[in-house]
Amino acid sequence: MMFWRRPPRRPLSARQRVDLELLLRRTVHKIGESTVLEAQWVTDIQQLEIDSSSDSSIVESANLAVTTRLPNSTNTPSIKIVSPETIDGMSDYRINRELPGDSSKGDTDATVLINQQLISDPLRLVMELANQHALHFWHQIEPQHPLDTTPLTTHLLPICCGFGFLASDASLYDSQWSLVGYSGWTLSRSGYYSAQEIGYAIATLASGPNALPEGWLKRLRADSSETAAAVLKLQEQNRNTKTLFNAEKIPNSSCDEQQLLTWLSGDSPDFALAAMEALLLKDRPIHNAEETTLQLSNSNDRSMVHTATKVLAALASPSDRVSDRIHQLIKHRDLAIAIEAIHSAVSLDLPLDPHTKRISRTIQRLEHYGVELLSSLSRTKTPLPSLIPVLCEQLDRAVQNQPVASDQNVAEHENKKAWVMRLAQCLRCHAPNPEHAIEKHCRLTEQVIGCLESIDEQISPGNADVTAD
Repeated sequence: MMFWRRPPRRPLSARQRVDLELLLRRTVHKIGESTVLEAQWVTDIQQLEIDSSSDSSIVESANLAVTTRLPNSTNTPSIKIVSPETIDGMSDYRINRELPGDSSKGDTDATVLINQQLISDPLRLVMELANQHALHFWHQIEPQHPLDTTPLTTHLLPICCGFGFLASDASLYDSQWSLVGYSGWTLSRSGYYSAQEIGYAIATLASGPNALPEGWLKRLRADSSETAAAVLKLQEQNRNTKTLFNAEKIPNSSCDEQQLLTWLSGDSPDFALAAMEALLLKDRPIHNAEETTLQLSNSNDRSMVHTATKVLAALASPSDRVSDRIHQLIKHRDLAIAIEAIHSAVSLDLPLDPHTKRISRTIQRLEHYGVELLSSLSRTKTPLPSLIPVLCEQLDRAVQNQPVASDQNVAEHENKKAWVMRLAQCLRCHAPNPEHAIEKHCRLTEQVIGCLESIDEQISPGNADVTAD
């Protein structure tokens, strides 16, 4: 009797793998392979010999342990311990001119702010310092990539320099406390990446010439170790196959389109995803990719489906099969895929009438995070009057809950202001008489109509300072 064997499941999603491998590749390129090869892997916080004789000595010794293991930066940041109420989070990086009342030049142009609560927690102190020094390093890189100074990139640098085990330990952090007869525990994260993603990154680095400590896999926490072991197993099974991390040539927007199509239809889902993104970056109609993209849109990996949905809308001559598939994807249980399918349907001018219930529920669920969705819905050529009630409902709520701008919530205020504007624009696209619709569906009729009139003034042709976007 023959048994069907399922191929080994790849660790993480295709999106996570592609991001990690490409950003690790860039990080190693920028800091130099020799830096990674010479990294001294720290498997336990005790190896750093933090001086705990005083608060200042703890920070100084932890900072020294970090800076001696990371690549040299110009104008090393100064370290400043601050009280918990003066900082949002456990640490922050500031250019000195951004610090209120600080016009000093000195020997540095940046400061790392450390939450005083970290003094009693050497593990998190070290990782916060490492991540902020890494951010400072990337600020010195020229020319910069848009992702260079985001945690997506910066938090990989300490991992490449030997702090991967500590990053894994701190990634999901639980602590117990007791006070006057009461006790409990708290759970928090440190760093951008999860323990599984850190395990993947360490195993990816292990595929290179740098040597990790003997028995390193057992030293990792269980969730990191499980992912790393799966990576090592795949590496062993595909020892002659290059990955995005170590291949000589990888998909990017400067590649020949035929080469990208070859990767797209190849055996590697990671190269296929990277190829789709490179094709999209070319920002022109994509030829000869319909059949492969339709297959990828049926993948079990949701991140692959999400990107394939974008490509379907960019095909040069999409067939009826593409239209049918996009209609199916609007019904997808994954909200991100469904939203992307709506964007694709609008781009291809497909009818959205069959999906207005799903769209209405999505608008309700997203609230002010749905600006991009409303932007697409405002471009539909055929009005969707069944969206009027939900648009009015959201306008009513948005006007009622719109915060007053202040130094503390400027970002929130601007997000909700953009949400109100998009709701109003979308309502005008789908309601022949917006004022009548507001009177029928809104409780705060006068306030909402007043808000609409204010928005009309802002986006009028005579007001050059305000744009619809």
